[in-house]
Amino acid sequence: MDKTLVEHVLKNPHLLHPGGERYQVTVFFSDMAGFTTLSEKLDPQALALVLHRAHTVFTRVIISHGGVIDKYIGDAVMAFWGAPLRRPDDEVRACTAALECIEALAELNRELAGEGLSPIAIRIGMHTGEAIVGNMGSEQVFDYTAVGDTVNLASRLEGANKYFGTTIMASEETLSRAGKDFVSRELGMIAVKGKNVPVRIFELLGTSAEMTEELAERCAAYAAAVSLLKTRRLAEAAESFAALAERFPQDGAARFHRDRCRKLLAQGELTDDPFHITMTDK
Repeated sequence: MDKTLVEHVLKNPHLLHPGGERYQVTVFFSDMAGFTTLSEKLDPQALALVLHRAHTVFTRVIISHGGVIDKYIGDAVMAFWGAPLRRPDDEVRACTAALECIEALAELNRELAGEGLSPIAIRIGMHTGEAIVGNMGSEQVFDYTAVGDTVNLASRLEGANKYFGTTIMASEETLSRAGKDFVSRELGMIAVKGKNVPVRIFELLGTSAEMTEELAERCAAYAAAVSLLKTRRLAEAAESFAALAERFPQDGAARFHRDRCRKLLAQGELTDDPFHITMTDK
């Protein structure tokens, strides 16, 4: 925790009693892409040192923005904002931290490249909602953590990045509370495993202050293609997404919707909402 949170806990020791209290939190999950491949190339000690360096980078960023490091799960990091102290800009802090983790990772990758090591990539998922936060450990081991559906959904969104070819995915709840400081693109309505109600999800791309002409052009072209998709003009949407993917080959969301539009066209009559996506769609 950062200093402010530690002081808050010291002044309110009841927050650490066994069990927990209900908070509105923004939960952050990150996971390394390609870590299995990296682990095959390095001996265990070298791999542990690379993991330690990566976790140090992410932890420094998260704590600097007032987040709580919940736990490390292998090559994954879980953190949250909103407990034990709620701030009005927690969602802004979480989104900023996610973007800065990507920037910090780029610097780490330059160091790894200089050492002849493969680069690391990460995927991040975030969601805002209610959770129970407190000491969920045992009499022997203290564990200050968050549990609940909000935590599960944030974890699912992290994994869904792989499906969409994106890097940072956030729910509508998180981005709507973060305000207009960030650049994002709507990916669709998805029903993740374990939830019956679909969730509107977005790709977080950057801050509004750092919007480039190229990014603005990409977002405008993507929004136009999404509008075609929502109005069931699948052929035109497919062409628009294809043109965007051809111009920006690394645009995973454009590739995903291009392929999905083509699949829907091949299936013939469209009965469901084309922007409501099941995790088997592609």
